Amino acid sequence: MIIVNFKCYGEATGENALKLAKICEKVSKKTKVKIIVACQPADVYRVSSSVSIDVYGQHADAIDYGAYTGHVTVGSLKSAGAKGLILNHSEFKRVLDDIEDVLRLAKYSSMDVIVCASDSEIGEALGDLLPDYVAIEPPELIGGDVSVSCAEPELVKEAFTRIVHKHPEEGLIVGAGIHTKEDVDRTLDFLQSNPQNIIGLSMPPGSLTITDLFLKEISNLKLHNKPLIVLGHQLPTYYPDELLKRYSFVNNLVVVQGEGEKAFEGVIKHVNGDVELSQVPNIKY
Repeated sequence: MIIVNFKCYGEATGENALKLAKICEKVSKKTKVKIIVACQPADVYRVSSSVSIDVYGQHADAIDYGAYTGHVTVGSLKSAGAKGLILNHSEFKRVLDDIEDVLRLAKYSSMDVIVCASDSEIGEALGDLLPDYVAIEPPELIGGDVSVSCAEPELVKEAFTRIVHKHPEEGLIVGAGIHTKEDVDRTLDFLQSNPQNIIGLSMPPGSLTITDLFLKEISNLKLHNKPLIVLGHQLPTYYPDELLKRYSFVNNLVVVQGEGEKAFEGVIKHVNGDVELSQVPNIKY
């Protein structure tokens, strides 16, 4: 899943927002990767009524319908076609009480919420409010070339312990991904001390080298359990058989073709013992 935040750039406002959203829609259809666009409130209806991909609001205020001139209500975003919203972005932070109120209104309206946090401690507090996703990214690393695992290696472990262990139903997004061998080593160290049942790797174009390194290293680890390795994104969608052959040395390898949501849901059910792997859609193994 990719989230494109349009922010308030002129290049992503009004007709430009629609043009950009249509580009995202085209890419989503071609790659079979879910893309969400987050628009300014004034552009939500224009965009959502013209594209098939999900549109999110960038913010909502902690108020319901009433005499609140200038505010953005959850209900107005919902009526305009938004499927969800971003909340507490580093560029527009809110107090805890407001976040809780918006979450309540969003749940009532059946809208997903991505709550942003600058560190794992804040992420834990926000996770206790039970949003759909908690996104953690230190503000100083936003838009930079240095990954979180390099600049703040303990953040990933802390976020996992504080949020996922407490609320396994929530999605955790930790900003800045794996770019170098050092990032891989830190990730492997984390997996050794925090055994997982499923390890998912995103493989866009240009990711073969780092994936080769990661999978060779993880296959040599002496883990207490044998996690299911799930490959997704563009390369697995278009070259599933080639990747299965390339990584034949990896035990429990699954390749996702196309839409990943149903596949991942099925994989979780399989790991929990509810379904056979052969019953999971959109995968090869």
